[in-house]
Amino acid sequence: MIIAIVGNATVETDLSDEINSADLVVRFNVATKNNFNINTGVKTDVLCVCNSSAPGRAYAKYRRLATLPFINEVNEIWFPRPTSNPARQVWFKPWSRQTFRQTDYSKFIVSRNGLKNKKIVYFGDDLFHDCCHMLDIAKDCSLYGPSSGFLALQYVLQQFDLTEHQLLMIGFTFSGSETHRWQKEKEEVLKLQAQGLLRLL
Repeated sequence: MIIAIVGNATVETDLSDEINSADLVVRFNVATKNNFNINTGVKTDVLCVCNSSAPGRAYAKYRRLATLPFINEVNEIWFPRPTSNPARQVWFKPWSRQTFRQTDYSKFIVSRNGLKNKKIVYFGDDLFHDCCHMLDIAKDCSLYGPSSGFLALQYVLQQFDLTEHQLLMIGFTFSGSETHRWQKEKEEVLKLQAQGLLRLL
């Protein structure tokens, strides 16, 4: 079984056939800006959606997932961030930046994007905090947090026996929001590649 975790960065080499033939393809958020159907094929079995802070609120408030060209093909929605602080509404964001970063919009993302027919998977607080520990992020995660890509990778490592599955990571540059510790995430991924547990393409 081949599992492809496809990030949203531009991919220069055409890997469409390899991705479309994978047994399980995971994409992230809106997934269409830089590489969907541009060297990364179209297959999408799982959509991993940031369920907190500004992205989570926007996906709920503006229904940005409902019109994605692949949304009907998606079987599962993965919510990678803690759900212990559920949002009460989507119209006004919390005044506290830290509270906003930790507010979970998953309920509204599901209801407002018509996703109730999908299998909904919550990674849970434990995985999130385990990743924070792995990345040397303070326990309260007030300044930094793991990226959705890193959380999805760790979830896959938990759920699948990689002696029986081939894992590919495609479309990751380990750069972006300053709230993620990109260099440390890259180091952890390269360790897994050195151990033969994944291929970073």
